[in-house]
Amino acid sequence: MARDIIAPDTAPGGMQFKRSVNLADKAPSEAALSFCATIARLIASTLPPSSPLPKTGSEIREEIIRGGEAFVSLAALTKYCWRQNIAVVQITTLPGKSKGMDAMAMRVRGRDIIIVTHKAQKQPEAWLSFLIAHELGHIALGHVAENEALADDVDHDGDDIESAANMFAQQVLAGSDFNSLFKRLDFTPTQLKSWAKKCALEARVDPGHVILRYGRECNNYPLAMKAWSGMRTVSASTKINDIALNAIDLSDIGDDSGDMLRSVLALSNA
Repeated sequence: MARDIIAPDTAPGGMQFKRSVNLADKAPSEAALSFCATIARLIASTLPPSSPLPKTGSEIREEIIRGGEAFVSLAALTKYCWRQNIAVVQITTLPGKSKGMDAMAMRVRGRDIIIVTHKAQKQPEAWLSFLIAHELGHIALGHVAENEALADDVDHDGDDIESAANMFAQQVLAGSDFNSLFKRLDFTPTQLKSWAKKCALEARVDPGHVILRYGRECNNYPLAMKAWSGMRTVSASTKINDIALNAIDLSDIGDDSGDMLRSVLALSNA
């Protein structure tokens, strides 16, 4: 993804934004970016400083699995982030144009915040897991400086920094050797679904991630989505924001701000 750094006048506190897309018609609006920055600063005021992250995604994966998880699910990854004092919320209702932004990582006074703006209503929850793991990669690898935000559009080709974050995300979700499993290219949807369930048991990888990775590696997302049909579970956004609301002490920010934040997160659950 091509990247450029901008510092819009509307950014709260002079926050600098990095965009993964530099085409005006595909980049999120300054209003959307600034709204996210405002929410991030509000959440940051409730958090202790974020803990340092391992430099490889595999270490995060191992810690989550050691904690008793069958695989790195969306809920498990989101809870891991909050344990590191890294906030994760989903905001799908934004002012202005949000096209060109699937997620954003910000750092405010030593607190890291990940905001997911992608809805993923007709996709596996693992798609949101990948977005969160990708943003964790940016944070762990030092791509987001203090008072800076990086807005990502994962549908565009990446530069070295984006490629590094993608690799980090793949390590978090599936480990370092998972690519070797993609050898058979002639799955039917039923066969892919069965293989994904087998990987969940044997390789401890979210079946949704297996299906999405197959679609990407084999350039066949239509088949992957057919395989996913019938496997959808509870709303992904509800999981992310329910975990967030349980983790945030709204009393730290006052009634008005707390009500506003609760309303913003509830809109994404609607």
